[in-house]
Amino acid sequence: WAIAHQFKTKALQRRYLWSRAILRQQIEDLTGEKAATLSFALGPHQKPYLLHLPVHFSISHSQHISAIALSSNPIGIDIEHLSIPFNQQLLAVFLSESEQLACQSSADYYRFWCIKEAVLKAKGTGFYIDPLQVQIQPSVSAVFSVQVHTECFAAQSLRLQPELELAIAQRLPIASLSVRNLCPTRLFSF
Repeated sequence: WAIAHQFKTKALQRRYLWSRAILRQQIEDLTGEKAATLSFALGPHQKPYLLHLPVHFSISHSQHISAIALSSNPIGIDIEHLSIPFNQQLLAVFLSESEQLACQSSADYYRFWCIKEAVLKAKGTGFYIDPLQVQIQPSVSAVFSVQVHTECFAAQSLRLQPELELAIAQRLPIASLSVRNLCPTRLFSF
């Protein structure tokens, strides 16, 4: 409640509380542990994690959509609406020259942004690491190999709707993805 009330609008407060309630319910469904008894802590870079349970999670929001990823391994997720014009001044801040050359449209920029953010969430650091240190390898599919220093991640990019981009990342190759709709939240779990 205290964190939710730090948001400026009631809509953002509700979105925060709703996604956390859905997260707790999904963890209860997965583990059998009662949602009200789940204990969370913060990692060294403020990423929340579950105490005493082998479930990793990640949450992302864009406008009225929330995405939640659950896994037995560290995981990251990011979701973005493509209808918001991409700020071209950010390109040099988060894309290498070769990554910039690989981008042909605003949708490509958002795909790379989502991949990098999902990888940094899976790593547990968020943007405490310079996004230029996250190197996306060229791919002909929607699954990318991503290098962060000496660590390798797999990231899957998904276009959910014409205007909605999502990326999910793990240290291990992504074997399967199941999508469940929970209005107004979409839940993604491995």
